[in-house]
Amino acid sequence: MNSFMVLAATDCLNISLNKAIKEVENLHPIAGRGQQHTLSIAPDKTITLIDDSYNAHASSMQAGLSTLAQLPPSFPNSRKIAILGDMKELGDQSEALHKGLLPLLQNARVDMLFT
Repeated sequence: MNSFMVLAATDCLNISLNKAIKEVENLHPIAGRGQQHTLSIAPDKTITLIDDSYNAHASSMQAGLSTLAQLPPSFPNSRKIAILGDMKELGDQSEALHKGLLPLLQNARVDMLFT
């Protein structure tokens, strides 16, 4: 979404959109921010790991679960497994923010949850 906003701003400023698109194509997420890895777990089995472990704040947790919800199952027998770390320093809103993740987990159709 940020890339689209950059491209829109570039277009509004009459800067070369083609050049901006080429630059955006070269962007890669920082470690722990949405990187996808295909891991071989058996000779004929792979899994897709989405590493969004950089920081566990309510907004980043919501974004990660929303991304997970949008992923189609790769195989008929595929599962979605979420491994969630602590969300700390949330103050008085901590309980509500943690409970607020439940609808996102349900929407993502998470089969297994590890916390």
